[in-house]
Amino acid sequence: MVSLVPVFVDIEASCSSKRQVLRLLSNNAARTLSVDSSDVFSCLVEREKIGTTSIGQGVALPNAAVYGLTQAHTLFLRLKLGVDFDAVDDEPVDVVLCYLAPLESSDQERLLALARLNKLMTNKVVLSLLKGAESEAAVLAIFEQNMSHW
Repeated sequence: MVSLVPVFVDIEASCSSKRQVLRLLSNNAARTLSVDSSDVFSCLVEREKIGTTSIGQGVALPNAAVYGLTQAHTLFLRLKLGVDFDAVDDEPVDVVLCYLAPLESSDQERLLALARLNKLMTNKVVLSLLKGAESEAAVLAIFEQNMSHW
């Protein structure tokens, strides 16, 4: 299985809306993964139209299948202030883990990866560690230490 440890981490992201979060993720995906920013943004926006990717507890898992990727990747944002993500629990989202998969990946592959990420991100201990991490390196270490358990 491909590692889903984030390829990009920002623990002091400033966004005031869901749309700004998706734009920031798209821009960082373009820089980090050499994909088209507007394509990633369009895919993420289309996914959000189907239904919110907020999973509660201040966490969102925006996701999309994107042209130009050869394997799946994740990007992590911790927002300075929570934003409205149409959350199921009405809590503002301040932790975002974006999952981007190759366009050619199967629905089953994407769903299994999302289930794994959902399980990780709804673990109260892991979420507390991520919310309290003081550096990007600390966030990466939390993912590296915990991904094998989920």
